[in-house]
Amino acid sequence: MNDLFYQNLGRKIREQRKNKKMTQQALCGTQLNRSMLSQIENGIARPSVDTLLFLCRQLEVPLSYLMCESKKEEAQYTRIQTIEEIRLLYGNGQYAKCAGLCRLIIEGDDEVSLILAQCELHLAEAYLKQSALNSAAKHIASAEIAVQDAQYGTEDIHARCAFLRMLTNAVENQLLPDVETVLRFGKAADATFVFYCVLLSCTEFAPEAVSFVLARCLQKEEYRNFVLARIKIHQEDFSGASLLLRPLCLHPPGFFTEFFALRDLEYCFQKLENYKEAYELAKKRLMLSEKYAK
Repeated sequence: MNDLFYQNLGRKIREQRKNKKMTQQALCGTQLNRSMLSQIENGIARPSVDTLLFLCRQLEVPLSYLMCESKKEEAQYTRIQTIEEIRLLYGNGQYAKCAGLCRLIIEGDDEVSLILAQCELHLAEAYLKQSALNSAAKHIASAEIAVQDAQYGTEDIHARCAFLRMLTNAVENQLLPDVETVLRFGKAADATFVFYCVLLSCTEFAPEAVSFVLARCLQKEEYRNFVLARIKIHQEDFSGASLLLRPLCLHPPGFFTEFFALRDLEYCFQKLENYKEAYELAKKRLMLSEKYAK
């Protein structure tokens, strides 16, 4: 083997050591001295097979990586190593860091494309919990872009993106989605939330008794109370509706319910001629709109 081979070998050892933030002393352990390692990393010394195997164990890299001579083989190893790190980051819930790594090797890899899209959706949902709808929308769009060229497993991603976009659009347009629209997303969202959205739509036209019975089927109290409050508004029981809505405005289950509960409570106070409370709620709704723009 020529000098160029040992220079490349030393370079790879040095790069892997620095990537793992290891000092020369840490890499040497008790089996190698720093002077020898320095010579190996600079391509001066020619390490034995035993020394190479020791360094591979320390660096957690296969011997084949250190021995490969072409840039193509080296790039392939680096790609495999990066994919393993991507899987680890995703499994640990480090979605932002995982997404950054995915973007380095997304081209031509369906698995990485799908992981990137899932990361973007997790990040979008995190922003939705903070009511930062504009930031969430950017991540939703990024999720769809990530899988635009993927061949498999994209249907669920697109459906989930469409569902989240429907919710944000409903809030931005201040209009609850209709039944037909909501039912299209049965597999793309939590079944309880879909049922909740359907009930909200039904209160606009279904018989009140039917809506009341369906509302009692909801296991989540916050959702159930909002549907019941909607029914009371249709019955013009604005005092009863406001009692159900006030706790929802203080402790909302999510941005979707928070906005509509706040709007409905403001409407109830207007009907009760409690204009001071209605004015305070209008200010709070304005502040909420500013949060959504983040």
